[in-house]
Amino acid sequence: MVAILKYICIAQVVLAILELFTNPFQGLYELFAVFILWQAYSTISYCSLIIYIFFDIMNLIQDILFFGNLWQNRQSVSGIMFPFIVMVLATLFYLIAIYYAFLAYREFKAITLSGEVMGSGGGITQPFASSCKQIIRCFN
Repeated sequence: MVAILKYICIAQVVLAILELFTNPFQGLYELFAVFILWQAYSTISYCSLIIYIFFDIMNLIQDILFFGNLWQNRQSVSGIMFPFIVMVLATLFYLIAIYYAFLAYREFKAITLSGEVMGSGGGITQPFASSCKQIIRCFN
């Protein structure tokens, strides 16, 4: 699953570069999402994947609003063809990225909760995981 997330990360960098030409703030937002995704698959952090999924859902809603605005105002896409193509590609990307990020979230959470160690470096524990387990044990 990490390999798929790496490909999604590379595709999102390309999307961010394209969006820097159409909407600079959206492009910077995409670069921030790339950092969160990189951090998520580097540390096997399911919490970071939740944040990444939230970012992608917000971007997907923005794209839907863009298409709704075009439809409401009955604008032709001939004058804004490049931003329109970027938004179509982004919408498709977000749908695919959300799906695979959710699959990775399930896998990462299962790895973390089972206590398996991947490799010798570890790095799969969530912040405060041991203290949360101690608190849960107190209530049982």
